[in-house]
Amino acid sequence: MKHTIKKEIWIRIAFIFLVVIASGIITTFSMNSIKKYTESTKQATKINSLVLKAEKAHCVWVENLSSAITMGTEFTGSMDYETCALGQWLYNTDPSEIGSDRILSLMEEIKPLHQAVHESAKTVLDLNKKSPEQAKQLYLNTTKANVSELISILDEISSITDEQVLSNEDALINSVTVTELISIASIIIILIVCILLVIYVIKSIVHPIQEITL
Repeated sequence: MKHTIKKEIWIRIAFIFLVVIASGIITTFSMNSIKKYTESTKQATKINSLVLKAEKAHCVWVENLSSAITMGTEFTGSMDYETCALGQWLYNTDPSEIGSDRILSLMEEIKPLHQAVHESAKTVLDLNKKSPEQAKQLYLNTTKANVSELISILDEISSITDEQVLSNEDALINSVTVTELISIASIIIILIVCILLVIYVIKSIVHPIQEITL
């Protein structure tokens, strides 16, 4: 049975609504993806910045300790492993905010090493009062070695965050491109269907009416 004119018109209108709805769903999904990648990039950049600052701070810290035992200068570094910027990040960060199992694993690996580094300062300084040579050996073999290992792990975290940023940038570009293509395609399809609908109405309704009234 042939469709009536009314049904034909409603079919075309329904198709337009479906295209609009589908376009809206896909666009919403893409926008959520863009938001997710943006937040991930922001978090990765924040971690990368903190890690780089922590590396510099601990290099200064270990040199400060070296000066204290070799030249008798005052040691101004922190002996509390929880109060420095790295310590606060390690112990006060919500794991769900990290977004990388590998970084979480490295954070757990850093904790005992970081604690040993800071607590060794008191041992080295106390030993330096009794035996400067032994203090120097403890500094070189333990404290400085631990700081070098700590920085090596921090470098790995920095590399991971750099990769995350690059990956997120690619994903952002893809999401934006998909959103643009879907929007353009939807507009074109809607325009074509609207034009076809107008043509159909003119042929099926306007022209017959004109013929009757002539």
